[in-house]
Amino acid sequence: MKSKDYKFIVIKNSNIIKTAKEYGTEGIIKQLRKGDREKMLHWKMKKVLSLMLASVMTFSTAAVAAPVAVAAETEQEKEKNNGRVLVEVANASGTMDLTKEGTVDWMHITSEQINRKALPEEEEPTAEIIDFMNVSAASGRTFGQVKDQVMRYQTFTPKVSGILSDVQVALIKKGSPSALIAGLYKMGDTPELLAGTTIPADQITSNTALTLGFGEDINLEAGVTYAVALTQETTSQDDNYWWCNAQTSLPSGKINENNAWIAENTPASLRVVIGDENAVAEKKAVDIIQFETLGEMKLASSFSDSAVAYSWSGGMPTETSTGLKKGGVLSYRNGEYSGPVEEEAGWKISIPAADAIQTLSFVSGIWQASSAIWIYADGDLENPIYTNTELTAGGSSKLLKYAVTVAPGTSIEIYGKLTNKANVWGNTSMSGITLSRSEADDGTDYIDLLQETVITAEAWLNEEIDAYFINQLTEALDSAKAVLENEGLTNEEAYSEYIFLSAAITAVETSQTTGSFANAYASGLTASFGWEGDKDAPIAWVDGTYRLRDNGNKVITFGVTGLPSKSINWYNAEGYLPCFVSEYSKNGMDYKIENFADLVVIDGKKYEVAYSRMTVANNNDEVKLLPRVSSDLIPLNDAAKNVRQVQAGETVVREYCIGADRFGGSYAYPEDAVLAAQGNFDEHYNHMKDYWNTRLEKVIDIQSVPEKYTELINAYKAGYIYMLIISDGYELHVGENGYDRVFDHDVIGMLASLIESGHTEHFADYAQYILMNIQYPDAAWKFSWPFALYLQKTGDFDTVLSFFEDNGGHAGIKTNTHKIASEREVYNENILDEDGNPARIMKRTDAIDSYGYWVIDNWASLFGLTTYSYICDQFYAKTGDESYKAEYDWAKAEYDSLRKSVEAVLADTMEKYDFDYIPISMVVPNELSARSDVRDGNWAAHYLFGRWDWDGYLFGADQDSWLLDMTDQTYDFITEQKSTVFDSPYNMGGYPHGYFSSAYNAGYFSGALSGEKWRDGGIEAYLWMINNSMGGLYGWWEGVAYPNDNTVWDRESSFGGGGSCQHMWGQSTATKVLIDSFFAEKADGSIIAGRGLPLEFNADGEEIKISNYLCGGGKRIGFHMNTNDKTVTFELTGDELENTVSLELLAFVDNIESVSEGCTFDAARGSVQIPAGIKKVTITLQENTAGLMEHDQALAELNTALTEAEREDLDLYVAFTARTLTDAIAAGKALAENGTTQELLDAAAAIRSAVEGLVERKTYDVAFDYFTGVNQTAQPTFGQKSDQRYRYATFKTGSEDVDFDKLEVKLRKYSGPFGDCLISIYTLEEDNFTLDTCLGTARLAADSVKDGDNTFTFEPGIHLDGDTYYAIFFAMDNTDDTYGSYWYYAGPFMSDDLYACKINGAGEVINENAYGLGTPLMKMYSVRTDKTALERAVENALPGDALEAAKQVLLKRDATQEEIDKALERLTKAPLAFVDVDENDWFYGDVEYVSERGIMTGLKETRFGPETELSRAQFVTILYRMAGSPEISYEDKFPDVKDGEFYTSAVMWASENKIVTGYVDTGLYAPDKSISREELSVMMRRYAAYSGQDVTADGDLSFYADEGSVSEFAREGMSWAVANRIIQGADGQLLKPQDQANRAECAAIIHRYLEKAEK
Repeated sequence: MKSKDYKFIVIKNSNIIKTAKEYGTEGIIKQLRKGDREKMLHWKMKKVLSLMLASVMTFSTAAVAAPVAVAAETEQEKEKNNGRVLVEVANASGTMDLTKEGTVDWMHITSEQINRKALPEEEEPTAEIIDFMNVSAASGRTFGQVKDQVMRYQTFTPKVSGILSDVQVALIKKGSPSALIAGLYKMGDTPELLAGTTIPADQITSNTALTLGFGEDINLEAGVTYAVALTQETTSQDDNYWWCNAQTSLPSGKINENNAWIAENTPASLRVVIGDENAVAEKKAVDIIQFETLGEMKLASSFSDSAVAYSWSGGMPTETSTGLKKGGVLSYRNGEYSGPVEEEAGWKISIPAADAIQTLSFVSGIWQASSAIWIYADGDLENPIYTNTELTAGGSSKLLKYAVTVAPGTSIEIYGKLTNKANVWGNTSMSGITLSRSEADDGTDYIDLLQETVITAEAWLNEEIDAYFINQLTEALDSAKAVLENEGLTNEEAYSEYIFLSAAITAVETSQTTGSFANAYASGLTASFGWEGDKDAPIAWVDGTYRLRDNGNKVITFGVTGLPSKSINWYNAEGYLPCFVSEYSKNGMDYKIENFADLVVIDGKKYEVAYSRMTVANNNDEVKLLPRVSSDLIPLNDAAKNVRQVQAGETVVREYCIGADRFGGSYAYPEDAVLAAQGNFDEHYNHMKDYWNTRLEKVIDIQSVPEKYTELINAYKAGYIYMLIISDGYELHVGENGYDRVFDHDVIGMLASLIESGHTEHFADYAQYILMNIQYPDAAWKFSWPFALYLQKTGDFDTVLSFFEDNGGHAGIKTNTHKIASEREVYNENILDEDGNPARIMKRTDAIDSYGYWVIDNWASLFGLTTYSYICDQFYAKTGDESYKAEYDWAKAEYDSLRKSVEAVLADTMEKYDFDYIPISMVVPNELSARSDVRDGNWAAHYLFGRWDWDGYLFGADQDSWLLDMTDQTYDFITEQKSTVFDSPYNMGGYPHGYFSSAYNAGYFSGALSGEKWRDGGIEAYLWMINNSMGGLYGWWEGVAYPNDNTVWDRESSFGGGGSCQHMWGQSTATKVLIDSFFAEKADGSIIAGRGLPLEFNADGEEIKISNYLCGGGKRIGFHMNTNDKTVTFELTGDELENTVSLELLAFVDNIESVSEGCTFDAARGSVQIPAGIKKVTITLQENTAGLMEHDQALAELNTALTEAEREDLDLYVAFTARTLTDAIAAGKALAENGTTQELLDAAAAIRSAVEGLVERKTYDVAFDYFTGVNQTAQPTFGQKSDQRYRYATFKTGSEDVDFDKLEVKLRKYSGPFGDCLISIYTLEEDNFTLDTCLGTARLAADSVKDGDNTFTFEPGIHLDGDTYYAIFFAMDNTDDTYGSYWYYAGPFMSDDLYACKINGAGEVINENAYGLGTPLMKMYSVRTDKTALERAVENALPGDALEAAKQVLLKRDATQEEIDKALERLTKAPLAFVDVDENDWFYGDVEYVSERGIMTGLKETRFGPETELSRAQFVTILYRMAGSPEISYEDKFPDVKDGEFYTSAVMWASENKIVTGYVDTGLYAPDKSISREELSVMMRRYAAYSGQDVTADGDLSFYADEGSVSEFAREGMSWAVANRIIQGADGQLLKPQDQANRAECAAIIHRYLEKAEK
């Protein structure tokens, strides 16, 4: 930010600009030391002047112009402005009470309406209009559906009593709805219908006010809440209504098919008139604040996700509003244009001068754009008081609150201007504006107060603050000091200075915290603390920030912003208490924040009060200011009230409280002093701690586990406490920051988990809310479960009986269970059960958030029938009533029938699609279901939410079914598939709103307890959750987002997610599987102990303790287990049992040697039966647990190696390297069942070695790259049936042509079912937009598409011309009517002349450039090397040197294409015809080389004569052939070379080119003489010179022992030949220059020379 070139500090030095330019920063300081400002700290001046110098160099050239030109300001003018206007800027969040802040005037701006402060009414009103109609709304809230949104309601509360004169609504028809049915209700515990009406559909026009005629004699009472509720005559999922959206904070919601009124924040258009409309006095606005848009700026729309929640009363046209998170969007060419904004497009706020000090506050934001703000005083538009031309925001919006304090007699104008749009939808915003005036309090000594404030202000000069605000403070401080020196200072004068100095301090305090708090930068790291049964528990974040939903949505912060990654130690006090502790350090300061809530009762009213303690330690060498905490906090100790600084090396502890919740009450919070008087931090902490520890005494107590698992204890305790906090009274809610309501099938499981924990109190109170909120079919089908469990644990027949029959219009246990029979249907009449009847399975539902025939529904029904049978059997045994026997028999028969049908349909599905696991769908395999994404946690949904396998077993279900035999192999399949995307087998994945994992993760292993291989999975998965995926303190999001390395929490964690966090349904499933792993009770009263405990629980020296487990008849038991090498001592504790305990530890399986007297064991099952009456048993093992764990670790390592190896696409590799891996995999699998520990480790090592030995068949070069280093900006969807069926985007090649056959793109599976993914490349017509010719298409099978990088292969490859436009086209194969959706990832457009388009189901091409979808991330590859042909040749070749050489090339990872081609050539050509040249001869390759090129021929057709000496005639002929046998005339140069000989032309040519000279002494050429090695080297050198080769190389002949034998004429030739490795010497030591060269040596020399020459 800039303000007047930072002239505040140089008012008395008019040569500052000159000084800055000539002397620099140090020079300026020297100049200033001579003036009046010497008292300023040297370092502070240096810092500010550095900023000022930058301003001198840059501010005058700023591209953003103010509304008028800004002229230079004289010193006199600046002096005049001193202290007149002060500006504060802060991040906007929390609540803004416009009525309280805008005591003089206020405005709230949206596109729908501008609300203003209304002038008071002169008379008591006798009539009233309640109006929040929005007939022009483009959307609304659905009603008239068959289920869920059956009805929709909107409430209103009159302020006057009178006759209802008129009611109007505004609707939008969707499809062809039926007649509208409207009802008027009086709200209460049960809404009372007062009147109703029906309006034919043909009388309803969309977006038009519709009058509802409820009658003429309806009298409404002031202060009573009423509701208008709407539905339609014939409900329909497709043909229904929207109720137009509106702006109001009055409660609204939906009514589902069970007549449950469900509150939602879904305001709907409504106009109500009470009394005579003409008698309603017209309201007038105060109208002091003036706001207008300028130029092309339009108030075109609203946003509804503001970080600030607005409230007001006494407004117009909307009188009151609470928690409204809307604001007005100010846009320029919305959806049309992005880039610099040259036209005028802005806004203006103005207020007139007043006699008092005024404060104008406003909230303005920006998104995907840049803007500027100028503030002017008294109409002086040449000299801005404040300027900020650097307001910029990207994809995350920036919302700022400005506060401008104005001296009496001063008017203000504020201008805002949009300067650039990064996105076509980029905009700025304006929402709340307030104006207040301040007056002195006659009873306050402002002179003393000003003196104290001066001291505080001076402390701020030691802080590094933005230069504008420190200058502003300096000026106000100087003015205050000057005033204090006046002897005749009046209280009024001191008051004015006090107000301005205080505002300046607030501005620097705020600027210190203009960074973000964790609710902004780490919003996904969150959890709630609170009190049992509260309604709106505080929502906290990792840095200690928390939000008070029941206290105006206030956000409580502690002043420290922008913390770096991994910097916060966040934990529960004492490990588990709902007191959240955040510790971190910044700038030499250590901070500790502690937050918890306690129950406080005042005058009989319950309050939840939040208590906060901030401890600050100063590790610096100078005094530091304490961080500014939220002003809403109520100080509890002296430090919180009075201390603003912390001395060097000291620590300050400040304690606060604040009202947090009223348990649903509407009474006011007590005054601050009253709350502060309720006790200090420690007193309330101890009360809170005692309360929760008392609560924990009533549930199972896990006391001792192996160190690795100790956090499970705290997670369990915290989870139990959270369950009670997040419940609203006795409504078991799923979450606080989402899902803050009763979800029936969630709460059924949550209640069961509470009972399993030992918490049975208030069961009937909890259960009644399930009874009233049945929404999901599976909830009705397994409704009996918690009642059966409660009956089993407590024997409380009366309570369960009270829910058996229907109650108060709500279906009871019996009715809900009988729905199973009526809601079964025939899926396929050709599928028959074992009795020959058409199989009838449970109807299609949305059980797992997608519509389908789900296994979970059928298993839930089987389980529900099982628990219903248990209840009926218990009732019959107790009462002898035959009706219960009849119900028992019915349930058994229905169970048998359903089980047979389920078996028949699943068997048919598995046979049809050829798979061998239990799928999530009854009718297709997982990958073809609507939940096809392998990351989807629902792949194990039936084992958690279905409950039939493990919990059905416990309640005595008939499980003689092959379905239960497939438990282990189904978990094997699921974990194997998920290993392709996750690192741990104990991560089951998540959901689209968080695919990394889920809160249900441990619960998904519930069914594994009925198997063998994965039965410890519940505990291992819970531990994995703690170590990897927490979103809060022992809290998880329903869908957990992928981790982010930049998270501020100093442990591995999630970065957020979807649903809620804490998510109590998910967390309760972890609690239940944890408890079941220690203890589980069967229907017959027998106990299973230890079934889910990992092997580590029986490691040598381990001690396990657990107590207070609730079992049949209210008994409480536990156990104490010790392991000493091979001896396990197990002792039951607590109440005496009347039934057998089956101790089933993993350490026992095939490993029991003996047990103590009185007990029996089954070694194969690993179980020890402990009869009633025996408390202690000793078990001797065959092998200690260490050996078992080593074996398990080896097996895990082998399985990991197998999994990683099987991910390899072996088709990409050279076949025999792939075969090595295939063999290693087969060997590993064979050992996996029965291999020893060492064999398993060896097999894993062999597999990994084979993986490392894989050699790619092809290697590639990057031919086109718009992938590396490109930021992802969009994820366009394709594959849908109607809207986004296909997509294409244009791109342009560079200057070079592109040839490629492999394309890499980034994809994500978004919504199944999935077909194969197709990518095509198209040429374009001349418009560079319209598709022309398809150059090629590549396909990737649906099960091969992964989230992330995907490779498509084009066969044949594709050629693209350089500097040309093309299109990449994305499609899903829909030939089998498969429509799901994929995402591709895109970056910004490569250039402005490109397009991104969609093609809908109707074939329409739609340009979507306006949405900034950009160019797809893609990388094209061209083949660098290809071993395909060589590999094929090797497979068919005969043994020999060529084959071995080819194999070596195949295995060479960096082999060049030339090497590959040469190896192929040698391998595939015909063998030499010479019988005297063998493949194993050293010269074979040389002879092959020269004979193939016709350089040398054989002495005969089949004989080469390798050992035959070479004549001079033969050698010169070889050279002549190498030269191409040029034409030459015969000359009689040598007497012994006659015309017509085979060598004649060669000798003539060689002589002419001075390659041969003949013998000097005889003049003869001697053609028949054998050529010596030195003669050959001389002739070769001359030939090289003739050929233009460099012959200057000179080798060292002294290395050879026979150097002296080289003739003088030959030394130059021999040196050259040695240097070029053409002659290498015999045995590398002798040149043998005088020896005669044979034909083999000649072939080698020629081969070496030519290969070197070619290079």
